[in-house]
Amino acid sequence: GEAWTRRADSGPTGRHGQTMAYDSARGAAVLFGGVVGYDIYSAETWEWDGTAWRRRFVSGPSSRYLHAMAYDTARNVTVLFGGRTTSSRNGETWEYGLKACPADVDRNGFVNASDYDLFAEWFDLADPAADFNGDGLVNTDDYDAFASAFDAGC
Repeated sequence: GEAWTRRADSGPTGRHGQTMAYDSARGAAVLFGGVVGYDIYSAETWEWDGTAWRRRFVSGPSSRYLHAMAYDTARNVTVLFGGRTTSSRNGETWEYGLKACPADVDRNGFVNASDYDLFAEWFDLADPAADFNGDGLVNTDDYDAFASAFDAGC
């Protein structure tokens, strides 16, 4: 590159001590934790898709900073290790990622790459307001309802 280009004015609050890892399966940089104020540590998960930041409301590690994160391409998960809190270090290991599994989400009798099932395999359960099938509606009358009930663990 030759220069920095400002890409977003909104997203996570300013912080330090956070870590990011690039999830190549979904094309998103994952940010977790960090110090957001004096003795205030974050447990927020954010993703940057190259255009916008999106907060992910998921359960996971406690608030921390100075942890390590890397993306495991063999298993399609982001791995987080360790970190510090106000008074201690920890040696926890956490994984963040979407598990793919075959499912007939649209109940048409097929599980393949040409229907909604493929998208359901990567559907993000943390965003229940998603328009899963791209029809402009988010309701219980279409495939969005099936996707929001999709069990990513299969």
